[in-house]
Amino acid sequence: LTISAIAFYVLFFSTQNAQTQTTWTPLDGPLLTPASKDVSANDNNIIYGADAPFIVKSTDGGENWHQTLYKIPSPIVLSVSPDNQLKVVAGQKVKNDVYKLLYTEDGFATEPRNALVTETIKKPLRLVRSVNNSERVYLGITYKSGKSSLRYSLDAGFSWISVNYFRDDPENPDDIATSVYDVATLKNGTGMDDKVLVAGYGGYGIQDGMWYTENFDEEEPTFTPITDIAVSGKDIISVAMRVELVSGIEKSRKFALGANGNFYRNKFENDLEPWEKLPDEQIPFYGYNAIKILALSNGNLVVASHGKGIFTSSDNGDNWSSLNGSGSGHTLRDLNVNAFSLDPSDEDEERWYV
Repeated sequence: LTISAIAFYVLFFSTQNAQTQTTWTPLDGPLLTPASKDVSANDNNIIYGADAPFIVKSTDGGENWHQTLYKIPSPIVLSVSPDNQLKVVAGQKVKNDVYKLLYTEDGFATEPRNALVTETIKKPLRLVRSVNNSERVYLGITYKSGKSSLRYSLDAGFSWISVNYFRDDPENPDDIATSVYDVATLKNGTGMDDKVLVAGYGGYGIQDGMWYTENFDEEEPTFTPITDIAVSGKDIISVAMRVELVSGIEKSRKFALGANGNFYRNKFENDLEPWEKLPDEQIPFYGYNAIKILALSNGNLVVASHGKGIFTSSDNGDNWSSLNGSGSGHTLRDLNVNAFSLDPSDEDEERWYV
């Protein structure tokens, strides 16, 4: 198991020996901005990060770094295209938590374009890549005054399409803005995303919690709010889905992570409901700020939390094992994890960036 980490402004790598003891060793490198890294999936040695006023790049897995040519004040790196490591989506801080969304096709050798034309967006910026198509990217944001808080791109971030369902009332600009926190897609082998699960904070006419659709690729997808009492109105930070066989029938298993480390899952009596909240004492990261949940193709779940570290489960959350490291070396419990992603080029799903 090889894990690379950006935490507490420093890059770490880890190894796991035959006794499954994970050790963490800091690498020499820039003081990277938290939640500001991504990895190129066509070569997992290529990493982009932010070290203001530059985007920085490593071509050897984080051992050495160099500055890209174009300066970007207060940057954050959001995504690198798995098909072309020169295609990068980044954010540039304008003021406070307001950002421009930037896109480059030359690795910041020249001035990047504003991917949302003249628009600015509010942090947090949640960018999620489809599990079916590496060029499909989802962007969850906070908006007011009639703008959509869920966008998606079919060309790795060059252009963006609004999802009208997640749009605030344009006639009521003082209404609470909808915030989309996370998006989960279900692998189907078609290259399209029909089943999509969204987590966020509701605005005009939209209930807090989660929303689900099975026709996302239609012109106007129909989203169904998940109204089960276990999750309705809850502050859901991250969601995940995967296909499981239930009595010989394929169904989508859904998972949700609450802001305070609450863990939820659906029980398969139908495709959406009912849901259950696992007991607090069963969750080792309960009470800590949740960061991200991923459902892996090998059947495992992985959860990252700020101040508690990373945990994995092979039985849908009934039991959890720590991936925080052990022994006398650095461990993730010593640090504050700010971001978490899987390197999609690793077929064994054993390389992490946090």
